[in-house]
Amino acid sequence: MEILEEVDIVVTNPPFSLFREYISQLDEYKKKFVIIGNINTISYNESFKLIKENKLWLGYNSVRHFTRPDGSSYETARTFWYTNLDIKKRHEDIILYKKFNEEEYLKI
Repeated sequence: MEILEEVDIVVTNPPFSLFREYISQLDEYKKKFVIIGNINTISYNESFKLIKENKLWLGYNSVRHFTRPDGSSYETARTFWYTNLDIKKRHEDIILYKKFNEEEYLKI
């Protein structure tokens, strides 16, 4: 906690099992961050609340390969950068190419 209080920006790969607590802690201490999290973390209440409040968004790309301490690497599925640093990507317009058509809408 002493280190967290001293830093301006946190860049890390927290244990995925502690992501909820960690993201809440970063928000509580009002820290800027760039952290790695599994795709599922986007649906956690803690993360989704921050997304709704415009305090969290996805970074530029996903993380596919990790390097282990022994130098070997492994590929992971659907892991992303999460950040609250302002980046150009979050201000880009989404180009829409279709309009809603009730006849094409999938009904279950």
